[in-house]
Amino acid sequence: TYASLYKAKDNDTLLSMPIKPSAIIFVRMTGVFAMSLLYSAVVWVPSCIRYWVAVSPNFLQVLFPIIMQFLLAGLVTVLTSVLGLLVAIVSNKIKNKTLVTVIVTLVFMALYYVVYVKVYDILGEIALYEDKIVSLAKWIYPIYCLALGSCGNVLYFLLFFAMTAALLTLCVVVISKSFFKTVTSDTSSGGK
Repeated sequence: TYASLYKAKDNDTLLSMPIKPSAIIFVRMTGVFAMSLLYSAVVWVPSCIRYWVAVSPNFLQVLFPIIMQFLLAGLVTVLTSVLGLLVAIVSNKIKNKTLVTVIVTLVFMALYYVVYVKVYDILGEIALYEDKIVSLAKWIYPIYCLALGSCGNVLYFLLFFAMTAALLTLCVVVISKSFFKTVTSDTSSGGK
């Protein structure tokens, strides 16, 4: 994400044109979204197939998990875009970019995977112990909405959809506002 958003070779050319940074970010994040879709599908698709085999799904229990795949990819896009922004900010502040960029990227990737594994475990617990987990819903509400929405609950599906759309919109707005400054303050090109 860092390389595709902030280190693209045509950033200077695009920023010199009358193109809004939000349009550049949107197009670049489409590529990030596609990669997120592929990576999240590795876990999500087998989980859905296992769920469909275990229950006799109705129409919504088939449709909503398919749509949730795209919503999950949107959340992964938000996470990786925020990570890319943090790496860009840190790398612009230091002189030895390559080493620190690699270290920061590895630390954030490790944190991301720890959180990702925990979310997967929590989703499994919700599926097994739904009645006991309801009391914890306020602590894991987005995950709770994801789980129940995937099981065909329209209200929770719409809530998760709204949360994902809001986060994606906020991410594009925040990154668009800082994009020009982040791209042009590159220390290796004499900007600082």
